[in-house]
Amino acid sequence: MNSELLQMLSQRRPKETLLDFCTHSNCWKDLVPIANSKDKNLAWRAVWLLTFLSEEDLSALEINPLELMERARKQGGSFQREAFKLLEKLSLTEEAYGYYMEWATEVWCQLKNPSSVRIAALRAMVRVGQRYPELLPEIKELGHKEWLEGLSPAIGKQAQGIFAGLASYA
Repeated sequence: MNSELLQMLSQRRPKETLLDFCTHSNCWKDLVPIANSKDKNLAWRAVWLLTFLSEEDLSALEINPLELMERARKQGGSFQREAFKLLEKLSLTEEAYGYYMEWATEVWCQLKNPSSVRIAALRAMVRVGQRYPELLPEIKELGHKEWLEGLSPAIGKQAQGIFAGLASYA
């Protein structure tokens, strides 16, 4: 494993510094095993950095979406938020879409989750709903007031906007 990269990730550094380092040292591929490491902080930072790559660059890294989802499900918190962002850029199989929807619904319905994690889960559910429109009624049901409780005011407005946008789907 790239020890210089591990050192960079183990310290708080500005996003630009980390992105420049990964670009100049071409260590993007090294982030994938770090994202699967047991060190939660390193894993979170690795997934976060991977979210800045293009879909094309990510496909070359051969990230396994199911493994990423399983890891995020276990790790929780900010790792989940970044995993949702990363998964938006990855190609998913039909099986992976099913797992993605199940996990995203679970995260959305856990009212104790941070607002930023819950809104990422909602966006994931909408992504699945756009691919599988028969799921949209189920997603719309999760927009009732009781599910919006606990969200910060700004994220609550975002969620209301997302659900209002779903109303336009048949």
